[in-house]
Amino acid sequence: WRLRSGRLNFQDLLLLARDLLREHPHVRRAFQERFLPILVDEFQDTDPIQAEILFYLTGADVHEKDWKKLAPLPGALFVVGDPKQSIYRFRRADIAAFLRARDAFGAQPVQLTRNFRSSGPVIDFVNRVFGRLISSTEDSQPEYTALDAQRDTPPVGPPVALLGSEPHDERAKADELRAAEAADVAAAIATAITEGWSVSRRT
Repeated sequence: WRLRSGRLNFQDLLLLARDLLREHPHVRRAFQERFLPILVDEFQDTDPIQAEILFYLTGADVHEKDWKKLAPLPGALFVVGDPKQSIYRFRRADIAAFLRARDAFGAQPVQLTRNFRSSGPVIDFVNRVFGRLISSTEDSQPEYTALDAQRDTPPVGPPVALLGSEPHDERAKADELRAAEAADVAAAIATAITEGWSVSRRT
């Protein structure tokens, strides 16, 4: 129907762009002369067709049709991504494609591990728990990379406050559970104010 009516959807545009670059070396050369280098953020959300396009645009061998065999020209492609944040499987974002593309660079990726948001005890907890739970699985699960905390332990108050640790009545209805949760939050806020828990303020 789209062919008959002369209309294209987004996926059609990706496929046609991929085919154009794959089949025509002179098109690749023209784009490389005009658009390099290319920077891609949130690379974990890239789907396989988009990954192909990127490697055809930046690949050193403009005659190679198998994108998995292409290596980018030095300095031509720079990507930033975290495969553990890949949440767009429903639109073909693929961790396997991310890992294949990462390996195609032929160099060890630079790990951004410095965490400026959470205090040291929080990061220690995260590293300890997820370091045990997350193990590398080919084409589906990347390895866990430990974080490095940049913030110290707060001088007053706990670095982590756990809410909802006391079980509620299993027979409680949704409205009752919402009220109980709200009470837990209010109690935690009241405790923080009464005890003067430390709050970081930026000036």
